[in-house]
Amino acid sequence: MGKKKLERRRSLRELVSRYKREPELCDIYVEGESDRSFITWFLEAKGLKDFVVYDVATVEIPAENIQNLGLNLNSKRSSVITLANYLEQELAALSDTLRVTCICDRDFDILLNNTEKWKLKLLLFTDYSCLEMYWFNEVTIHKLLHSIKYNGDIKPYHILNILSSILLELFLIRAANQVLDFGIRMLENYRKCCQLKENSIFFDQDIYITKFLNHGAKRTEEKKFREKIEELRKYAEQNIPDPRMKMHGHDFGEILSWYIKKYIAKNNQSSYNREIVEIMLSLGGQDLTMLESETLFKNLLSRLSSRSE
Repeated sequence: MGKKKLERRRSLRELVSRYKREPELCDIYVEGESDRSFITWFLEAKGLKDFVVYDVATVEIPAENIQNLGLNLNSKRSSVITLANYLEQELAALSDTLRVTCICDRDFDILLNNTEKWKLKLLLFTDYSCLEMYWFNEVTIHKLLHSIKYNGDIKPYHILNILSSILLELFLIRAANQVLDFGIRMLENYRKCCQLKENSIFFDQDIYITKFLNHGAKRTEEKKFREKIEELRKYAEQNIPDPRMKMHGHDFGEILSWYIKKYIAKNNQSSYNREIVEIMLSLGGQDLTMLESETLFKNLLSRLSSRSE
């Protein structure tokens, strides 16, 4: 059986020509396939048509363009920002009629106080650190627990509180890694540093940091790394009360899927890995009314509605 043929990606110049010819096209660009599915579901649930949501990977964005903006080459978020910036400059004359929208995660911007850095008409940011954080609420978790035939007595509110602590620690490690430009990949199985104790999770941060720095050959920088984590922690405690602004979506799906397995019948546990749990959260657990009240989705609906009149 032959390999699946990869679709040819559009170049930036092709997109410019496309929108000059047809500025009424309602195209939306996001960071990945799961984001594409989530945004598509929301807009269809609102009865909207005549739009297409694209993974930014369908666009060929030269590394030079990303580097010129001082962005990380290995990040789809960087690609979305670069695309929005490029289209906005090249299509400035169409700014009143152009219907293109780019959506990307806040990521560490709130923690690093960078929220004013990218002010682009074509770019919308998530209200929280990432799109997955719209799933971090009691209603969505309750629906998930119901669908997996949850047999525990701990409530969604307590599950969110239990997860918040470890997710913050992992977020601070990720942020310090970026700020210090260490470029270390997160350890895939950080659950080895976690223990379930009754209904709680104990995360051994010291062991994880040691393994993490060893993995990146940065053990000699441990003092600097830990100091940066504590500096970021202090800022987060004083300025960011909402836990959804200081968590990483991948960590949330990974830890949640691991935690809820203790409450699932053993013969069904293998069916609920991170990918399956994330699909259930994004497409089966959402409350449309709750999403409509969020700034990102209000702005997205406003943009699509006003430009379709």
